[in-house]
Amino acid sequence: MRPHFLILALAAVSSACSTAPTNMDSPDDATIACTLEPDELSARREQLLPGRMRRAEQVTDLQDGVRMEFKSSPGLLAELAGIIDSERTCCSFLRFHLTAEPGTGPVTFEVTGPPGTREVLRSL
Repeated sequence: MRPHFLILALAAVSSACSTAPTNMDSPDDATIACTLEPDELSARREQLLPGRMRRAEQVTDLQDGVRMEFKSSPGLLAELAGIIDSERTCCSFLRFHLTAEPGTGPVTFEVTGPPGTREVLRSL
């Protein structure tokens, strides 16, 4: 296995229905819902997960989410970090794992959550 540099690993789960984050006992307690209004999601779709999923080299279903694979490109890591920052606000049930291989190697972006997350991500 090639060594990799873990860029970012976030495991924040809070209530998707609340404007203020709350602590939960487990990820299974999270409500699987996006707090964006349909018109907001439509306007921001390309800057959030749906747009990035369409631009991935490969998208693989995981039991509890999806794995996206990308060729390294200038600005990619900053864009993915921005997506994480935005998605944590409107889809707080999501968990993110971003891995960049050494040098200009590929980038893997996993988005997971409680049961049903994969289906929600695929429906966006």
